Amino acid sequence: MIQLVQNAPAGLSVRELEDLLELAARSFLSPFRNHSALKGETHQGRFVYYATEPKIYRQPKAAQLRISSAAELPTNAEAITMLVPIIKHPNFSMAQIHASLK
Repeated sequence: MIQLVQNAPAGLSVRELEDLLELAARSFLSPFRNHSALKGETHQGRFVYYATEPKIYRQPKAAQLRISSAAELPTNAEAITMLVPIIKHPNFSMAQIHASLK
């Protein structure tokens, strides 16, 4: 887990760690709660782990701020428009899905 967090461009949220490790957070996070290589912070309602090494920590923190400020959720209509080709053509690549939305 430490290696994953240290290599993450914007730190990793608990949900992202669960997805990557395919484990529930309560089953693996408690031993890392006070680990010296990790720092956890709440960022826009999500708990995010960062590397504590200053050189590593500054880069992900800045990336997290850029990602969250740039991210906007689509409207319901936009989300449906995006989901239609994914549902109709589950074997499409992301490039094919993107092309079908143009």
